[in-house]
Amino acid sequence: MAIGNSITLSQYIELFAHDKWSKHFAISTFPDALQEFAEFARNHGVRPTFINAYINVHNLFKYYVNEGVPRHTMVPLEACLLVPNHSCDAPEGMTIADYYRITNHYNFTALDLALMSDDLDLATTLLTTKPEAYKNYFSPVLELFLSDILTGLSEKPAGADFIRRFADLQGNPDRWLAEDNPSTLTDALLKNKETTELALNKTSDPLFSLLKQNATIEDVFSDDKDVVRIAISHGNGFWSTGIWEAARLIMRNHPDVKIHLVDNQMFYSSFARFDAWINPGAGDTYPRDKPFTIKDWNPTEGMEKLYQDALEATLNFNIPYLGFCAGSQHFALYHGGTVGMVEGYNGVKHNIHLTKGSLLYFMTLNKDQQNKALQHCDLPDVAFKGDTAHSFAASSSLLNAEEMRLAATYDNSSVAAGYEHINGIRFGTQFHPEHYYNVFDREPNQHNILENFVLLAKQFHDAKLGKAKFPHDTQPRVLERLVDCIKQEEYYEEVLSNEAVCFVNSTVDHYCFA
Repeated sequence: MAIGNSITLSQYIELFAHDKWSKHFAISTFPDALQEFAEFARNHGVRPTFINAYINVHNLFKYYVNEGVPRHTMVPLEACLLVPNHSCDAPEGMTIADYYRITNHYNFTALDLALMSDDLDLATTLLTTKPEAYKNYFSPVLELFLSDILTGLSEKPAGADFIRRFADLQGNPDRWLAEDNPSTLTDALLKNKETTELALNKTSDPLFSLLKQNATIEDVFSDDKDVVRIAISHGNGFWSTGIWEAARLIMRNHPDVKIHLVDNQMFYSSFARFDAWINPGAGDTYPRDKPFTIKDWNPTEGMEKLYQDALEATLNFNIPYLGFCAGSQHFALYHGGTVGMVEGYNGVKHNIHLTKGSLLYFMTLNKDQQNKALQHCDLPDVAFKGDTAHSFAASSSLLNAEEMRLAATYDNSSVAAGYEHINGIRFGTQFHPEHYYNVFDREPNQHNILENFVLLAKQFHDAKLGKAKFPHDTQPRVLERLVDCIKQEEYYEEVLSNEAVCFVNSTVDHYCFA
């Protein structure tokens, strides 16, 4: 599809496109679809940096071809770079040095424009002529290119050469691209096969410490006693950054917490060292022909086996567990539930209603709300719109009732939105609360799910040191209180016993009741 007579945006459409979106990308219709497009992209876990970059790229092209906008407001060289194959003459007397001075309304540089127009030779020339200009340089367009989202572009030999040259210039790939959007250059380099090894060698981000070539348990966990550690299951080649960003924000908010990606190779030697475990969204090899249980499908290798191994280990060692999307489906399957294909949940928002009296409901509350719930049976309604991006889900009517409880539902649907294990420390959400950890002012309940899970990890860690009770001992008491409140016709204050109950030690500011 072409914009105007000459400018093609197909490579940019491929950033986030879905077949159903193709009709939205003509100049005449895009503005009306802009909000819907941005929501679609966000629901698929696309980072705000990428969404904004796509929109800015689109607007720049629109600005160039729109006959209602005076072309002379763009510098001639910039306009030339936007023409495919640069089929125009550069201004007379212009040298390569002049490329570095290009500016525009969207702050795209000549390097950005060269990448936009697939001129990889020019991009490499700019990089090698003045390397000092790009030693600490980064831009959303460059991140898109490095992340190999521009389909096939960096597979070209010239693209691979550019990426290697750029990566070699960088000293610290762990720097954040923006203060409020904790994606890093490391993320972009890891997603490109040309620079994966280089990125792992250079990064000091705790997320990747167990994936380094010569990583040892002794080195990574040398400060184990004072550090709360949370694991995220990771498959080789599955570089999904949505949960990484939430993980970095958690570590920033909780300096005593470190979060690590764990693959099959490191799983058996490390799982007992962790205080909590997360299985995030991932691909699958599920049966497509009918709903199935774990008996109908037996994962034996790869990331799916890691998910099942993590579920077994966390159950046996009473380690808190949280699964998102595929991680929740594996959770249901492990405990005897049924999973099947569903329609209408891929890349949209759905209303989610938490079941009062469930522990997942309790996890959506903040500290003050939790104390009011336990002390006064003050149980607010909790409902919100959650991101869904899945084609499979557990059936709410086919969970194994002997081990699992339904904890969240969608509107008028038999699809289970959330559930929990009877031991009180294992949870699954078919939606994606990790997308909202950084927007607690607008989505506090989804933020609280992760925040309270971190507190369970801290409690587990302190219990190992003899400073607190284990979560699997205290969570049933919480559930008992919530269920008792639900049974009452009116909420009232009730004293459970003469002994005050606190679920973590005094160094962790959490909840207690008497």
